[in-house]
Amino acid sequence: MTLFKRNAAIFGADIRKLNTERHTISQALASPDYTLMEKQRIKTFGRDVFDQLRALPW
Repeated sequence: MTLFKRNAAIFGADIRKLNTERHTISQALASPDYTLMEKQRIKTFGRDVFDQLRALPW
């Protein structure tokens, strides 16, 4: 599995906020505590990770 290198100043802050708040991706997307752009970046990150996980042979 490969995590794509994203802009750490932007994506890193969003993922750090997600972890600090202890939210799942679904919780973050439903929360008013995240801006529209934060939600979009979190959604992109989640899609990239879960698409790769689905493609792995289990």
